[in-house]
Amino acid sequence: MGYIYTTYIIVSGIFLYWLLAAGLLVIKRKTPDHYLTAFLLFSIGVWLIATGLMNNSSFLLGVHIGLTFARAPLLYFYFEIIINPRFNFQRQYLVHFLPGIIVGVLLLMVPFEGVDVEVALSSISLADAGAWKAFLASSLMSIALGLHVVYFLVLLKRNAFLFLRNKWQHELGESGYIVLFQTMFSLVTVIISLAEQIVYGRITPLSLIFITGIGVVFFLTIMRYPEYMRLVKLETEKARYAQSRIQCLNLKRVFREMERLMEEEKIYAGSDLSLAKLAELLSIDAKQLSEILNNEMHTSFYDYINKHRIDEAKKLILENPELKIITVGYDVGFNTTSSFYKAFQKIVGTSPGEFRKHNA
Repeated sequence: MGYIYTTYIIVSGIFLYWLLAAGLLVIKRKTPDHYLTAFLLFSIGVWLIATGLMNNSSFLLGVHIGLTFARAPLLYFYFEIIINPRFNFQRQYLVHFLPGIIVGVLLLMVPFEGVDVEVALSSISLADAGAWKAFLASSLMSIALGLHVVYFLVLLKRNAFLFLRNKWQHELGESGYIVLFQTMFSLVTVIISLAEQIVYGRITPLSLIFITGIGVVFFLTIMRYPEYMRLVKLETEKARYAQSRIQCLNLKRVFREMERLMEEEKIYAGSDLSLAKLAELLSIDAKQLSEILNNEMHTSFYDYINKHRIDEAKKLILENPELKIITVGYDVGFNTTSSFYKAFQKIVGTSPGEFRKHNA
């Protein structure tokens, strides 16, 4: 029953991935993105065939493990193409696929007939005859799956400001979140597969369901957003442009000067303080300051200023019990009593009066 269930999942996955690959190749105005994505989808289909039949052939075992190695850079380049509008696949990138080719060819020279290669590493005894073959196959498969995790971590690190930039996802709408979901779903799938390979020595139906699920997500994405690759590229280009506006700045100097203006000169106490005025004091552009606050400090101008105002208000309330709450609000830069009370409640979690009462 389990074999029939696994076979059904594999056949369904092959059909889905090859259908998606064919669909990309029949598009009239194809780009290199379409060819690379189609090749990725087609190779996953071949990998699924090898997964189901590898115990019957040394050739298919080599194909299975070789393609597992190659799938790591393929997935990496696929996501780079989607989220990086400036990315162009160049000839030197082919070196990433050498490990898969080398491993696949070398495994063809090892006779695996009669050897159970789907054995957990922990249960293999090298003292048994032929056990080194099972150890070799299981070890290489674990390394190949681990390589996926490495590539995904590199991808996330290189594009961290996009994945963590909520504004980018919000501007792009649902398709922005779908790209993030595709990435994380693929990473989770690889981690599950790696865990299964180490514990059981094989890919179980659970991983196969997840692998097929990646194809389902891709299918639903292109059905709902046929142009989602182009849309994501447009938005990531905007995000990268915004990021480039601050790359020329000495951010450490900017942060130090901001801290000095707040802590020593207490410029937040000026009720007429604005984003443009603070930027002028920092000798940078208002847009640059906005990007620094949003992307580097993960806050807004008003939240940043109000935080300093409320910190000062707390000191005044505790050090000057005779000072009226209303006076404190005006002294730290608020124009109205209501705005002071609202900001204090938001940051401290209680009203100024309650704060004084409980900390007197």
